[in-house]
Amino acid sequence: MESSSVTKEQKKLLSNHISRSITDTSYQILKWTAIATMTVHHVGYLLFSLGAIGKTDYIACYTIGRMAFPLFCFLLVECYYHTQNRTKHLVKMAMLAVFSEIPWDYFYSGKAANWDTQNVCFTLTLGFLMLYFMDIPVTGIIKAFAPKASENTKIVGFYAKVVRFDLFAGFLILAYLFRSDYSFYGIFLIAIFRLAHNSNHRIAWLIAGLVFHIFAKPPFDAALLFSLADLVLIIPAISGKPLPCTEHFSFLTSKAAKLTASLFFPAHLVILCAISIILSAL
Repeated sequence: MESSSVTKEQKKLLSNHISRSITDTSYQILKWTAIATMTVHHVGYLLFSLGAIGKTDYIACYTIGRMAFPLFCFLLVECYYHTQNRTKHLVKMAMLAVFSEIPWDYFYSGKAANWDTQNVCFTLTLGFLMLYFMDIPVTGIIKAFAPKASENTKIVGFYAKVVRFDLFAGFLILAYLFRSDYSFYGIFLIAIFRLAHNSNHRIAWLIAGLVFHIFAKPPFDAALLFSLADLVLIIPAISGKPLPCTEHFSFLTSKAAKLTASLFFPAHLVILCAISIILSAL
């Protein structure tokens, strides 16, 4: 990153990214909060589909589950800017998405293959790839075609913004056509959280992202308002201070806990599918 090809803007952003990292324990607390709230929704869905709970109980589980996706998006952006090997992490995410698809399809549709929707890991993988493309040194590419152009000129800056916008729009279209969970508005939320990470008005952008998330998909879903509860954890985490009671959750930073968190999504879907099959057979 010290080569002459790195622009002043990139150096500034790199410094900004390093100074904005949250502690490992806070990261894991946020991840397990997302996992727990997601699981509450999925278990509620299973019990409701089996007739074990009523609609009111399911709505409560569904509402709690609305915290999960914004937290995963926030953590995705954090991971992108602080992981040591982005390519390795992207491959792991893509593999997780592929392995999760059959249990996801069966859990929600009762079929091993359902092309109407793809699991949320595909959305997060597309989002991670979008972040990678959004950070491509576009000014360097422009200078390759126009060597005499200065990276600081308005015209080069304008074309750089156009290229980045086109890349961003391309991923929105991909998510929509691929029918990944949360569709294009999920990608949009990740992009807003990217802006939040790079902005001096970070909290304002985070709030804007959550408000967008609440109103993005028609018709209006009041349960999404509960996603604002994420701010109770996110704001203290980005302040650089440990989250409350952090000392009691240091075990979450162990290799075993991190491995469990990494494999939790496909594993819990397989378990829920197995429970559904067994109970349906009784």
